[in-house]
Amino acid sequence: MGGNAGIVTGRFIAAAASCFFMTLVFFAHFSATPSYSMDRMGTDAALAGFVAGVFILGDIAGRILLRNRIWLIGPNRLCLLSMAAGTGISVLYFLTDDVTAVCLIGVVHGFTYGVAELCVFARVTADLPESVRGKGLGYFTLSYSLACALGPFLSIVMVNEGLYDEVFMLGLAASALSAVCALAMGRDTPPEDNLDESADVPQHNAVLGALPISVITLVFLISYSGVLTFIAPYGIEMGIESYAAVFYIVLAIATVVSRILIMGRYDRIGPDLVLIPTFIIFTIGMVLMGFASVGAVLLVSAFLIGLALGTVMSSSQVIAVEGLHPREQGTALATVQVFIDLSYIIGPVAYGAVLSGTGYSDCYMIMGILGIVALLMYLLTCSSFAGKRKRGH
Repeated sequence: MGGNAGIVTGRFIAAAASCFFMTLVFFAHFSATPSYSMDRMGTDAALAGFVAGVFILGDIAGRILLRNRIWLIGPNRLCLLSMAAGTGISVLYFLTDDVTAVCLIGVVHGFTYGVAELCVFARVTADLPESVRGKGLGYFTLSYSLACALGPFLSIVMVNEGLYDEVFMLGLAASALSAVCALAMGRDTPPEDNLDESADVPQHNAVLGALPISVITLVFLISYSGVLTFIAPYGIEMGIESYAAVFYIVLAIATVVSRILIMGRYDRIGPDLVLIPTFIIFTIGMVLMGFASVGAVLLVSAFLIGLALGTVMSSSQVIAVEGLHPREQGTALATVQVFIDLSYIIGPVAYGAVLSGTGYSDCYMIMGILGIVALLMYLLTCSSFAGKRKRGH
């Protein structure tokens, strides 16, 4: 395991554990809030979607407002404070079922989550040597992959039984555990030890430098987001609902494979050889979804889409921070993560618009074209062919 030298440290493990629990909070709440809003607060579907979306609005606000202040406060300390505050805020869900109050709670709760996640990514990225950053972030985001699968699964199981208080209790417990893990990250240390003096990208260009890969990731995730939103009704329509339930498990397994095997080679072969095939694989997976008249085809598409999802999510953040001083990496990471969050808002709306004039099958194939759009955007802006990026190899 010598190839993992400089990657898996005690602080790395604590940060990954904190990331897992805070992501569990996000997906548990995001999955349950629409049903909770309609069943307990009597809202219609449109307002229920808004109630769920306010968490993301707070999340985005947190990342934007704190993006360049992380190292002034210290990422470890700020993560701990954010998750401790989030734990306290989680208690408020038990005290009201008023829509306005729940929305206000959701905004503030989302703010704490956005800041905390940005902090753990900034801490880990600054600690990783640039020569193994792709592999390191691939390993680190395994915690995110596990939470992405487990959070919605637990939430949906409880929602199906009407156990909304238990969903909030899960969020409360996971938030507290995330704070404990953040405490285990130890004292903050400055990032200067990891500074590459030969970095080509000026510090003040952090946002502009991260913008191309951020927009590419947004386009990719808009295409993917409808898979999350509409896979259940699609499975029912095609008569393969039992396979649709397994879809998330196969997807999660594929993201783990991508982050271990594909990202494990990222630093050696470079982003072009990783991402160009990835966008093609994703498009194939989306087209297969459109033809998924049998369950086996649906699961193959889940695996291909999962491979792409895990790779793009990790690679985008590696590309965003390349050549930046560690103190500016938080700003670059925040830029990517804001665009990722925006996909959760824009994607379902875009799918709904396309679905209004097509069926599910055609919709998936049409939205799969965005995989090719993302590929073309990458080739034109971020690839070695575009001459925009300089690698120190």
